[in-house]
Amino acid sequence: MNQKTSIIISDKLNLLTLIKQFSKVNILENLDLTIEFECKGFVKAEVYLLIVSFVNEMRSNGRTVIITLLNDKECSAISYASRIDFFVQLGIAYDDKNQRHNLSGILIPITNIESGVYDLSKEILNVFKNDFKMSEEDVFQLSLIISEMFCNTTIHSKSKSGAYLYCQKYKALNALEFILVDSGIGIKSSLRKNPIYETISNSDAVSKSIVFEVTCGEGRGHGLYFASEFVKRNSGEMCLVSGDNRIVIKNQAVNYITNDNWNGVYLKFLFKFDSNIPLNELMLEKEYDIY
Repeated sequence: MNQKTSIIISDKLNLLTLIKQFSKVNILENLDLTIEFECKGFVKAEVYLLIVSFVNEMRSNGRTVIITLLNDKECSAISYASRIDFFVQLGIAYDDKNQRHNLSGILIPITNIESGVYDLSKEILNVFKNDFKMSEEDVFQLSLIISEMFCNTTIHSKSKSGAYLYCQKYKALNALEFILVDSGIGIKSSLRKNPIYETISNSDAVSKSIVFEVTCGEGRGHGLYFASEFVKRNSGEMCLVSGDNRIVIKNQAVNYITNDNWNGVYLKFLFKFDSNIPLNELMLEKEYDIY
């Protein structure tokens, strides 16, 4: 008999409550998953990304995940989930009776970044430049950061399903939210491949992940350092979760917090447009060749 779990999608569901629920699922067994929409309030995109990543990683590892969708009546929450391709990524046939809004200039829906991809596609770069109306400098800097994150996923995560990307532009904040999620081996298991860190704890591994040139030996250890420094110096925001620890950067403060276990890596940052400190300045501090 398959194990069973139910997810109620409402404004009470968030990143941490969902991670807590998934931490109780045995990823080595088949799963019957019930998804119910309460149609109350707004549900953040990160919730949908976590569900997609978790389910598809189980499937990629040969597990059967049967999804039952309840309360599929028309409401804003279900319509939003449909517009960001939540149902598409889960293989759920959902007939969105509402005409889809034009998402151009607003967001990039949930997109699978397959293992082996190291750079942003031309399509996504064009969205940043043409649809989001970002400057050449902002596009260049963001593409460097995201490409480093793609490298992390491909080199370190060992996720069979790859990673899942979501971006949304917030005009009022003059900022772009970027989320990348994978359900791979996590930062601790990756770092332990390096003999220097073979006994490192999860909390220390997550803390060191934003330190320059800390690596498992398969990469350079630059990506998360530059991303975190850029966020700190430009009043952005960042949240990094792996295992039972997370780093939250906000208002230039860095906080280290515990949580329930997430096997892979969850990364979200808020990238401010028209940044005061260009990314290339940070790279030059470390004598890093930006080209």
